[in-house]
This record gives sequence, structure tokens and C-alpha cells, in this order.
Amino acid sequence: METKKKAEAERKRLSRRETFVLFTEALILFSFLVFPFLTDHGRTATRCAFHELTGLSCPTCGMSRSLWAWTHLEVREAFIMHLFGPVVYTTAVILFFLVLGQLLAGRKIRPDSLQRKRIGKLLFVFLEAWVFYWFLRMLLEYMNIWPVQ
Repeated sequence: METKKKAEAERKRLSRRETFVLFTEALILFSFLVFPFLTDHGRTATRCAFHELTGLSCPTCGMSRSLWAWTHLEVREAFIMHLFGPVVYTTAVILFFLVLGQLLAGRKIRPDSLQRKRIGKLLFVFLEAWVFYWFLRMLLEYMNIWPVQ
């Protein structure tokens, strides 16, 4: 019985490769979380190839400004700049701490198959909403009623 528990605990431990992958994920998430604090709001102009090519907003237009506003507690401005900016940033914060928890605990934290299906459905709905928001935003920009340029 005790050897069975030890074997199960051993399977949950992270291999060197898994540790490296989790460390890389944590580093990428951390750099994403720190990015808004390193930019100078309103002065940093990023070039968008999609916008230059078509003259339309891309799906992430306003995201940098939204992240900056969200991290500086300008909630209203964050949602005006990009509706999904605060959602993306908050999700990244949660994921960062989940990955960090796995690294510190040294074991795998895996959702079961039902949770994975729910996460997949949630991600699909989120992406659909994002595309709908993008088309609505382009329509409102075309009609010159969108508040942000």
C-alpha cells in the first residue's frame, strides 16, 4: 500500500523537461505582466502591419493601451481601449501563479478530462466573443462612432 502511494507521488513529480517548460512559461507570463509597467502610455506607438495594409483595426488594436490602463487602475479607460484587455491580463496573472505554484511545489497540477473539456469550451466561446467584438468595432469605426482612434 505504501509503495503504491510512493509510486503515485513519484509520477506527480516534475521531470527536468517539465520543470524547464514550466519555468519558460512562467518567464513568458512574467514578461507579459511586467510589459505595461515598462511602456510610456500614449508615447509608445506600435506599428500594426494589418492596420497599415487594410486601414482597419486588427483584433488586438488598443490592447497595449488597455493593459497599461488596467495595470494603472484606470478601469474605465482600460475597457474603452480594448474590451478584452483586462480579461487577458487578469487571466495571465492567474496562470502565472498557477505555473509558479507548480514550480514551487515540484509536482504536476493537472485538470481532469471534464475540466479540460470545460476549459476548451470556455476558450472557444471567448475567441468567438473576441471575433464578434472585432467585427462590431470595425463596423463602428467605419460609421465613425467608435470612441478610440
